[in-house]
Amino acid sequence: MDRTQKAEEALSIIWEEREKKSCNKETIRKKIIEKTGEDILEDLVREGHIIVGGDCVKIMAKGEVIARDITRRQRLAERLLTDVLELDRKAMDSSACEFEHIISKEVEESICTLLGHPKECPHGLPIPPGDCCAKAKGLLEVLWCHLLSSSPERRAG
Repeated sequence: MDRTQKAEEALSIIWEEREKKSCNKETIRKKIIEKTGEDILEDLVREGHIIVGGDCVKIMAKGEVIARDITRRQRLAERLLTDVLELDRKAMDSSACEFEHIISKEVEESICTLLGHPKECPHGLPIPPGDCCAKAKGLLEVLWCHLLSSSPERRAG
């Protein structure tokens, strides 16, 4: 795992802990070391990705973008590997972890579109929406309005 992947993994761990309403520095540090083999919290502070206040780790705007994107890619990869390729949970978890680091923005959006812009990963966690989700919602709203305006009840009234 290279330095960028370690930073992405660390930020995704912080994101996941935040989803659980936890920001405990020692819990996060242990999970990062377990996942990456290194304690890189101080590096993330120096780079402006996170701040540590007392016992709590919080993501800064710079880190938020990376954490959101890597979380989105991982959860979309999990959906793809489960729903389309029908991998079991163990194979899906390990493969998604590798896959998330190589998915480009274009591929990410294509996967999301292919899967119908899913809201949750197979573990039931929310998938952060992307630009493609907003565009798809806009298209559906336009189609919905069009269908309403052309319905017989609308034309008769």
